[in-house]
Amino acid sequence: IPYRDLPDLGQCGASFACGLSPHKNCYTCTKFRAFVDGPHVAVLDSLVHERNELLGAGHERIAEQLDETILAVGELIAKTRSSAT
Repeated sequence: IPYRDLPDLGQCGASFACGLSPHKNCYTCTKFRAFVDGPHVAVLDSLVHERNELLGAGHERIAEQLDETILAVGELIAKTRSSAT
């Protein structure tokens, strides 16, 4: 995904090229501005599935690297749901 193009997810507010790979790193970045109606649940489902596959393959340390992003996406989903009610 090109640097500032995060289709349907949000916008990058950074004034520099960070070089990190979207979307996994965007959710934990303070410069990321998520769209309220973005497909964040689908992103969360995908990350949890990826983590479970890694665990099943015996790659615990790699799977743990997804934890922070999974938590950040979950928090975003909770915030958007609470602001919608």
